[in-house]
Amino acid sequence: MAKDMHQEEWDSATLTKLDIFEQYVHKWLDVVINDKKFLCDTVEIYDLFCGSGFDGTKTHKGSPLRILDAVIKRNKKDKKVKLYFNDIQDYKIQELRKNINDHYPCLKNDKNIEIKYTAYDVSDYKILSKKYYKLILLDQYGIKHLERIRNFLYKGTDILIFVSSGHIRRFCEDKNFQKYIDIPKETFEKKTFYETHKTITEYLRKLFPKACISPFTLIKDNDNINGLVFFSNHIKGQEQFLKTTWKIDKDFGEGNCNIEGDYEKDKNSLFYNPDTPSLKIQRFKEELKNYLKETRSNSEIRQFSYNCGFLTNHTQEILKEIKNDLDISYHNGSVRGFHLIDEDKKVTIKIKDKK
Repeated sequence: MAKDMHQEEWDSATLTKLDIFEQYVHKWLDVVINDKKFLCDTVEIYDLFCGSGFDGTKTHKGSPLRILDAVIKRNKKDKKVKLYFNDIQDYKIQELRKNINDHYPCLKNDKNIEIKYTAYDVSDYKILSKKYYKLILLDQYGIKHLERIRNFLYKGTDILIFVSSGHIRRFCEDKNFQKYIDIPKETFEKKTFYETHKTITEYLRKLFPKACISPFTLIKDNDNINGLVFFSNHIKGQEQFLKTTWKIDKDFGEGNCNIEGDYEKDKNSLFYNPDTPSLKIQRFKEELKNYLKETRSNSEIRQFSYNCGFLTNHTQEILKEIKNDLDISYHNGSVRGFHLIDEDKKVTIKIKDKK
């Protein structure tokens, strides 16, 4: 029988994952409540593997309570936030209901928050609401619910899913795994153990070519590799997720450890040098220059940056550094600048042809 994570104390990787959940909910609410382009009176958050609200020690809050903390702190501007908490084990839902009643008495007077509790197998869970903005958390132990992404991912929906990446690499030739995710064993060859989650993310990008997808790797205390994968149909959601990951991992924005093996950026290394650009940024600089061998628009460069795991401020610094090597054209009344996040302006950029 699989162990129940809610009966034990959570390790540092689990707590990092929960920090990302909570901080992303804050950033997501910043956008959906303040977005003037899409007027909506209701936003919805679904935690489909919510658990009882605490770990086994009753000291660490789980995702549903962290979601509540983020929502309660928010000025909701008369918008309603609907929370859907689901777990297949009904006793956990009953515990969660009691924990929320005991720890959040303020909810009785908050007309802008509505909570619904359910106990379904996620395979059978249906999202019937037609409301525009939705955030769905698929925090689970295996991979069989990857298929739900196709059902859930439509306009106005962001999804965060937890993937057991180490198990996928180990059992990729097992028919039980191949039913859900079919990655050939050779895909992992010549890839380091730490590159496992990024490799799986690239596979998912091919499965969902129209989605904006970004990963975050989690190394467990037992050295097993897991990770989060973020899905959205809108680049703004991906941007907010990357802001969250760079806040958690200030050196690389991609994991809870030094995935790159970059010892000059490892504070515990004798070779640590805070002034040296990371291997990741150096590699990205070369990838960006190669990408710009063809003419690219500012919006294309923005998407390329996000898919490489970088924010536009990182890309802007590189473009400034190589500006003399660039042909830059302005369109639609644009003025000087790269305008990487300005959707109303168009700029095209290309590396100058060498004569």
